[in-house]
Amino acid sequence: MRRNLVLVAMATILPGLAVAQGAHVAGGAPAERLRSEAAQARFPQPVRVGDLVGRTVIEDTQQQAVLGHVVATTRGADGKLGILLEHGGFLGLGTRRIVVPMEAMALLGRLVVVKDLGPAQLRALPDAPAQLELLPADTLVRMGLARN
Repeated sequence: MRRNLVLVAMATILPGLAVAQGAHVAGGAPAERLRSEAAQARFPQPVRVGDLVGRTVIEDTQQQAVLGHVVATTRGADGKLGILLEHGGFLGLGTRRIVVPMEAMALLGRLVVVKDLGPAQLRALPDAPAQLELLPADTLVRMGLARN
């Protein structure tokens, strides 16, 4: 029974990996892969950059407070991927743009959860620089999955 479940799981996962292998995947070089053990434990999955834009970002608490919305995916000068986020404010006033490291975030259905940074740490992040390398919408990136 257990062996059958493993085979079914592999049959479900492998076709998706084959598609991802043939597509352009950002961060594919070994030096650019996720480095965080916690992020690796989240089973990173390929996701199109264009599918992330506009998603609501929430905090990893029971209240799941809204932290902002995804504006774009970026690549820093150091090669690390990040999410450009409209953060804070009220009714569009007082928001600021920050870049949150990709490995600190995870997918939860149609939402994005900040897993490794608390609200105080997000407030402490500097404003995003004016010149950023934005990844094209058809680029695939790897983002972990969150559990409820």
